[in-house]
Amino acid sequence: MMSRLHLFEFNDSSWCPGFVRDSVVEVLGRVIAGGDIPESAAPVLARFISRAGIKRMLDLGSGTGLTTAAIVRAADDLGQDSMPEVILSDLMGGREAGGVAEICNGHCRFWPDPVNAMAVDPAIAHDGRSFFCVFHHFRPDEAIKVITAAVDSGKAVIIMEPFPRNPLYLRVLYLPSLFAYLLNPFRTRRHRLLKFVFTFLVPLLPFIGLWDGLVSTTRIYDEEQLRAMAVAAGPDYRWEFHRLSLGSFRELNFFMGFRGGGKDG
Repeated sequence: MMSRLHLFEFNDSSWCPGFVRDSVVEVLGRVIAGGDIPESAAPVLARFISRAGIKRMLDLGSGTGLTTAAIVRAADDLGQDSMPEVILSDLMGGREAGGVAEICNGHCRFWPDPVNAMAVDPAIAHDGRSFFCVFHHFRPDEAIKVITAAVDSGKAVIIMEPFPRNPLYLRVLYLPSLFAYLLNPFRTRRHRLLKFVFTFLVPLLPFIGLWDGLVSTTRIYDEEQLRAMAVAAGPDYRWEFHRLSLGSFRELNFFMGFRGGGKDG
């Protein structure tokens, strides 16, 4: 496996225009929500919720909320346990896309204010934290702080990444992402004109999305790195790493932590 790199991404740069960041997260959310990742991730999320006894889950780095909403809906459709309330949050504040409440069967709602995963506001009551397709955005020192913050507050943790650290795994998303970028100016809720101009007249947004996607695949933490962070965060948790193959060049990675090991099951 290649060494982890933390190259430049437009999406997580403070100077990046808001309409560009919006476009990247909107397209990513729609591509993932419209594919088979939610159904594949659903049993793992349902098991995590059951084992940790989650009553209210805080999702960090939700973006537009589409990715998490689709996974929550798929887990709810399994009908194994009652789905808890899921609070969607983002460092940039609420950026909800249209239809999120319907997609997640009414289980999700957005926290309107910015939420920092390294210092979550105690006013947000919850007993579990989720990171879907976002943990790779944290630099190593930040990632340790994120896990440590969850452990120190006694929260169960689930981290999911939709591919391992290999740019080749992104190839199956090229065409779906391109079509999503072409449709996005007509489906978005904000900055429609800017997104139209920089998609069709000056076609920068699809290339920015491709670059950010490629960089994301080089940022993924492997099992060894995640376990090292978990050990540094504290000894009272049980941590599990699961790799789910979806066929050729398709793979989901999950890392979960339970205080005291969680419930049996």
